[in-house]
Amino acid sequence: MKNVSKISHNTDELKKIILENPDLPIVIFAGKEASNYDFNTTLCSYMQVYVGEFLDIKVEEDIEDRIYEDREDLRDKLWECYFDKFDGTEREFDNYIDKKLDYYEQYWKQCIILYVDN
Repeated sequence: MKNVSKISHNTDELKKIILENPDLPIVIFAGKEASNYDFNTTLCSYMQVYVGEFLDIKVEEDIEDRIYEDREDLRDKLWECYFDKFDGTEREFDNYIDKKLDYYEQYWKQCIILYVDN
C-alpha cells in the first residue's frame, strides 16, 4: 500500500463559491498551526471555504492588529478595551459600545473566506 498524503485538497467547493460570487474578494486566514518557522513556506493540510464578511479597517482599540470576520468578536474586543475605563451605568456602557459598533458598520465587506491550517 502506498503512503498517500492528505495535503491535496478537493477544491470543488472553492471553485463553486468563486464562480457563484465572482465579484467578491478572497480573504485568506491562516490558523496558528499554519506556520513552520524552519521553512520559508508551509503546505497546509486543512482547508475550509465559505462566503462571509470581514472588517476592512484597522480597529484602533486592538493592539493585536487582527482582522475581524465575526461581529461578536469585535463587540467582545470593544467591551474588553473599555469596560474598566468606562464611568457610567451598564445601560450607558452598552449604548457606548453600540455607537462604536455603528461606526464600524460601514467597513464590513462581504468576501470569500479561505481558511487554512495544519
